[in-house]
Amino acid sequence: MMSNQADGQMKYDLHNHTHYSTCSTFKPLHLLKLAKKIGLDGAAITDHNTLRGGLAVRKLNKDKNFEVIVGSERYTDRGHVLGLYLHKDIKSRVFEEVIEEIRQQGGISIIAHPFRFLPRAYFKREGLSKDSYPDVIECFNSRTAPYANALAGRLAEKLDMPKSAGSDTHFPFELGKCCTVFEGSLREALLKKKTMVFGRSHTALFGASLSFFAKASCRMGLRSWPH
Repeated sequence: MMSNQADGQMKYDLHNHTHYSTCSTFKPLHLLKLAKKIGLDGAAITDHNTLRGGLAVRKLNKDKNFEVIVGSERYTDRGHVLGLYLHKDIKSRVFEEVIEEIRQQGGISIIAHPFRFLPRAYFKREGLSKDSYPDVIECFNSRTAPYANALAGRLAEKLDMPKSAGSDTHFPFELGKCCTVFEGSLREALLKKKTMVFGRSHTALFGASLSFFAKASCRMGLRSWPH
């Protein structure tokens, strides 16, 4: 797969985990090399509740034509929030406060898989002030069912909000399954609603099973906790 830079389009995967998430075993260097091999122009590293994965991948990256975005995925009382372009870990687990922390860092907030109907995973927007809405809605996530991704796309259109796509990568075979395509700056493209999104939903069952065993291996002492 070739990069899109020659025709002016950039292709990023905006939702990826490394072994700094207990549910993943993906090494930062492996992720970086594979992302370039499959033709991505950039990737957001969004480990659960920590920037360590993003910082590790960014440190390893020596390619000025490949962008590594440092971010994280935060569990909140209203769903999962991705923060991109972060400089420090998010402290709160209250949705509105998480959105504000991301804004204060000059970052971009994305509601991840808003219609993944699992406890704490879907977007509970009832009663939420418009001022506390995220910047972007994730409309393609490879670990989320097609109908749920379709609902996310419809919600973004209904609310006239920008769209993103990310594979929710935890293992190498998931990387690049969902991508955000744009021209110029990602930040500008997202905020001006100039992105195109595409992806496939087919890694959920197998990927989730592998993540379960990855977590279990940490609890059983077969694998060290991320540090």
